[in-house]
Amino acid sequence: MRVVEITRAGPPEVLVSREVPDPPANPELLRIDVKAVGVNFADIMGRMGLYPDAPRIPYVPGYEVAGLCEGKPVVALTRFQGYADRVFVRRDQFFPLPESLSFAEGAAIPVNYATASVALEDMSRIRKGDRVLVEQGAGGVGIAALQICLHAGAEFVGVVSSKEKADFLRARGGKAVLRDGPIEGPFDAILDPTGASALGRDFGLLAPGGRIVLYGASEFVRGRKRNLLSTAWRYVRRPKIDPYELANLSRGIFGLNMLTYGPEGTRRAMARILEGAREDWIKPHVGATFPLERAAEAHAFVQDRKNIGKVVLTVG
Repeated sequence: MRVVEITRAGPPEVLVSREVPDPPANPELLRIDVKAVGVNFADIMGRMGLYPDAPRIPYVPGYEVAGLCEGKPVVALTRFQGYADRVFVRRDQFFPLPESLSFAEGAAIPVNYATASVALEDMSRIRKGDRVLVEQGAGGVGIAALQICLHAGAEFVGVVSSKEKADFLRARGGKAVLRDGPIEGPFDAILDPTGASALGRDFGLLAPGGRIVLYGASEFVRGRKRNLLSTAWRYVRRPKIDPYELANLSRGIFGLNMLTYGPEGTRRAMARILEGAREDWIKPHVGATFPLERAAEAHAFVQDRKNIGKVVLTVG
């Protein structure tokens, strides 16, 4: 089988394509012939040696794939090992791919859409009329959150880095503000993947009963090479919020990591999202595709903040 492996911690060029033997036969696992693989920022942090949940390097990254299992189109969650032309997963790790979605769109669903669904529907309990702010609003989770908000009747506001990204969100029914511009609160829910650089500001934008969901740490990665001093400095300077202040202001802060959220909650979120795809209100936006062997280029593309929506690796 063909895989792309992280050979050492470093820039995108440490991703190397190579042939490896299939794993030993296991009757509990089913084979998926992969057609598309989702690229996530956690893959990049793992490649740079900055992701605590990652296996010891060298390893094959990748959390989500779409392909064929026993001849049927499926989408699957993979705890790493996804950058490959074949993966082997348990039955409870994959789901039928709706006919309305391509393989590339299917690979864009598990991480981004499950994260948005859990953050908005399970943790924030958004309702019609709520206001939702999403940092990095034109990324994969941001676009997933936009579609969930529109379906729920909530107002979506995405924080973006360019006019192009703002126009993209507005054309799809959302609102957008530039990162350095003013933001008018209050909000009932705020989603933040940056790693808390915006936490102090966002905390002040919450309505009573509102909550922030932190689900990433992208601010710890600046440039394509690892800079441990810069990462440590940003970590030390992260905002500190007294838990009693949360009580006094009736606000909340959640943390979300889909690797630790649990299989039952993840399956419930996936079921909701795939039903939305069948009903045609869920439609992933694949902003760019790269062949599996060019995974390094895909990582560079994401790190340079060029993507709108999901970046996907294609196989075959």
